[in-house]
Amino acid sequence: MTDDFDFGSFMDLNNQADLREHCISLFSALAQYPQNVDAVNLHKSALINDPLVGTLEGLKSSVAAIELEDAASIASSMSLLNLVVPSLNESKYDGLEQSQIDIIPALKERINKAKTKNDLIFIAHIFQWVNNSSDVSQRLHQVIDFLDHDPDIYEQTTSALKRDDKLAALDQLLTKLQDNHQIGFIAGDKMKKLLDRGVEEWLAKLVTTDALSGIADEDLLTKNLCKMQLDEEILDEHPDFMDRLIDCCDILTSTGNTNYSGFLFLLLVKDEQQFSALQKINNNIEELPG
Repeated sequence: MTDDFDFGSFMDLNNQADLREHCISLFSALAQYPQNVDAVNLHKSALINDPLVGTLEGLKSSVAAIELEDAASIASSMSLLNLVVPSLNESKYDGLEQSQIDIIPALKERINKAKTKNDLIFIAHIFQWVNNSSDVSQRLHQVIDFLDHDPDIYEQTTSALKRDDKLAALDQLLTKLQDNHQIGFIAGDKMKKLLDRGVEEWLAKLVTTDALSGIADEDLLTKNLCKMQLDEEILDEHPDFMDRLIDCCDILTSTGNTNYSGFLFLLLVKDEQQFSALQKINNNIEELPG
């Protein structure tokens, strides 16, 4: 968020609808296969020059950094666009539904041509776009975490994505990978510590070893561990909320909430005073036993 954040402009629903349309157009251009350079540059420029995007510094800088030969820059922007668009006011003809239809052929082509980890990351982001909070996208991201340890998973993953029931195929693959490798996601003693503190098994299985790599076992046992449900309206009204949350908590994992349209976070609190201030903004929190 910029220092001269214009809250009034951000809350203007017409302004939000315009920004939403620019976001939709850019994602659609990035998702195409092959990408049209002129179309990407056109919609990239339109989004960067949107008067409201200056209030969303992270989105603006990510989009400005897009280079078609730099897969990481595209993946970063796709991820942010997936997060931002649902939180913005929609208009009747903003083009989202048409975008979701138009990129299906490109999605199928990307699955057929996938050869790298970045290819699969793009596919996961597109599944998320086509069906917001897609279970297929979530499972695919989990499988992708195994790729650095076992490149042979590429073929198994693309094969699963070509199945009619992609979710069932990815679930089967993920179970196999977790049983055979125990790499990427926590298991054993780390898993038991979270389960003993009241974390549901399905949520604990989303926690990666990287997320716990800098956390002492004693902290995992004694510090305030909680689940936070975060509605998109909070992000609208408090654009700096996520930055403040990251400052005062270790985010062990996050996922789309299956019960409503927001997000579910598993948090280990580092700074109780800062966290208490956030609770005054969003008190939809369940503290787990210590």
